[in-house]
Amino acid sequence: MKTRFEREDQKEKRMKHLHENADSSLSDYS
Repeated sequence: MKTRFEREDQKEKRMKHLHENADSSLSDYS
């Protein structure tokens, strides 16, 4: 069972990953 900290860390990574994907698709449009 994961600790709360580990879950938060995973969520953080996922958010960062989504953000980076958004950044890359934005640069594709420009």
